[in-house]
Amino acid sequence: MLLLGLIINFLVAWGLSMIPHTLGPANTKAVQLSWNDEDGEHRMVYLLRHQWFGIVENQYHQTRRSRSHDRPNQISIWWSWTPLDLFEPNPIEQSQALFNRFQPENPEATVLSRVRYGFPALSLQGRSMIDDSAPQANGTYETQTRGIFFDRIDANNTLGKPEVWPHAQHLWFPYHPIWAGLIINTLFYACISAMVLYLVIRVRNARRMLRGRCPYCAYEMHHDFSLGCPECGWRC
Repeated sequence: MLLLGLIINFLVAWGLSMIPHTLGPANTKAVQLSWNDEDGEHRMVYLLRHQWFGIVENQYHQTRRSRSHDRPNQISIWWSWTPLDLFEPNPIEQSQALFNRFQPENPEATVLSRVRYGFPALSLQGRSMIDDSAPQANGTYETQTRGIFFDRIDANNTLGKPEVWPHAQHLWFPYHPIWAGLIINTLFYACISAMVLYLVIRVRNARRMLRGRCPYCAYEMHHDFSLGCPECGWRC
């Protein structure tokens, strides 16, 4: 059952990754962050939070403001969560960690993203870096990812879009685990699978008894269950 729960968890995450591709825009919130680095230099980073059902994407960029406007979270009660949020670094530390991880050649033109998927808990994640300042010779933007599959982004398909757009619309199937959420979801789906299997067996057994058969091996008992089943030993 645990293996089945794990498989279902990955299938749910894959299904959730389809949402940004089909529904498009999500609820978006933009926050400007600022801090003084180790050299005493004052720096700024813009944090954008895109949220769909079961998907949370945090984007970080240094110089470009988003054209998106804050919108109320209409269905936030249905969004996923992760128990690790209380122990994770603050947004500034997350931003610095992503820039250190990817080390972009052109930081001021780079947008970094961390996307988490899962229901009921966020259980899988991926990270991406996109430099959309200029297309490459093949007509796509420079893109790097960690822990997720992605589509090469055709520069022509992003013309006219806001300066910062959700990376999740180009990402497919995350595979880097968020361990706490992965365990929670695996147990959740394993329990559901076990309950469904129990109900199926109970219904099957009841139907066999209505037909006068043994509920376990379907041996014909002609509705005489008092002595048990001579075939499989039920009630014997």
